[in-house]
Amino acid sequence: MAIHTENIAAMRVILLIVSKAVSAMSEADFRREKLYQGTMHILRTMLSKGLIDCNEYKKTEQLMLKKYHPVLGALFSNISLT
Repeated sequence: MAIHTENIAAMRVILLIVSKAVSAMSEADFRREKLYQGTMHILRTMLSKGLIDCNEYKKTEQLMLKKYHPVLGALFSNISLT
């Protein structure tokens, strides 16, 4: 039986960053985060259905980052969708 070893350091760092962001989040921050996440969910759905292309998605994502200033959403905004 093989023993699988994995590096969990990156996961611990991500959890630490997220937990600090969540614990320090005000009601206004939380509201903006919800609005940003909801908007991005709709955009991802539109992208997956071919209603918008990657360039339109990226442009709109940048606009939403500027509009909502999300705490957590900004951490994940540079992740490639393809």
